[in-house]
Amino acid sequence: HEINNPLGTITIYAHLLLKSLDKNDPRREDVELIINESNRAKEIVQGLLSFARDTKLKQAQMNINEILEEVLGLIINQSLFHNIKIEKSFFEDMPFIIADETKLKQVFLNILLNAAQAMEGNGRLTINTIADKKNIKVKIQDTGPGIPPENMGKLFSPFFTTKEKGTGLGLAISYGIVEKHGGKIDVTSELGKGSTFLITLPIAGGVEQK
Repeated sequence: HEINNPLGTITIYAHLLLKSLDKNDPRREDVELIINESNRAKEIVQGLLSFARDTKLKQAQMNINEILEEVLGLIINQSLFHNIKIEKSFFEDMPFIIADETKLKQVFLNILLNAAQAMEGNGRLTINTIADKKNIKVKIQDTGPGIPPENMGKLFSPFFTTKEKGTGLGLAISYGIVEKHGGKIDVTSELGKGSTFLITLPIAGGVEQK
């Protein structure tokens, strides 16, 4: 609150100032920058809260295929995905896992949005699910430019981002969520040939909350 309240005040008065300026006033660009950067700061604060907050998982039995279908339903009509071909192959007899549905959706949304942005809204997304005796695995592969080798070790570090307006918290939060479920995220990438995220989660389901 000590940060968000002043940011809210800055944003409100910047909007008022913007309304008072003529459309051709050269100062409009500066005021718009104040508004945009204030909003970005609020997003960073929100991300920090999500990253730092140690909330318990609201776990329930679920099928990961159904979770992915729901997430795809949320993004399929977004303009960013209009020129992206989505190919999916889901394991038919997918065993149930015990997990927090909302948090897993957050993980998949983040990875899929990152992939779409990396491809600049044009390419192919391949989503596969498989299972063995102990784990279920979700593989998300894009045809983007790939990740430079020097960035691979930093992907899940808080505040690391290559986006002009990114907060660098999305993948860090996603990694923490998967880890809290007793799983892991692995990434492979080749420049010019895209990236692959592999999310592994235990079938036995969830981790005991302390």
